Amino acid sequence: MSSPKLQLLKLWVGRLWLFSPERLWLASIALHRRGHWVLAFWVKQLNSLVYHNSLAAGASVSPDIRLGHNSIGIVVNSEVEIGRRVKIWQNVTLSAGRPLH
Repeated sequence: MSSPKLQLLKLWVGRLWLFSPERLWLASIALHRRGHWVLAFWVKQLNSLVYHNSLAAGASVSPDIRLGHNSIGIVVNSEVEIGRRVKIWQNVTLSAGRPLH
């Protein structure tokens, strides 16, 4: 493979990585934390449209999160905290709330 073709392939793969469901979710979380709620909402909507998930921008997530099967059907509430080295498979719902008294 010639050098320009290899560079083009690397660029294409890099773009796919940028638009992975994990990257879009982490971007929406970062935007939400910085006060850019509208932009965070639209990044979340793009993620939902492309990957058929519902990943809240208000969730607390480790940067090494992995979503199996392109995160199809995954639903995460904004109150959830996800630690390091976690992989979530398809059709999983995570929610958190206040304890009942």
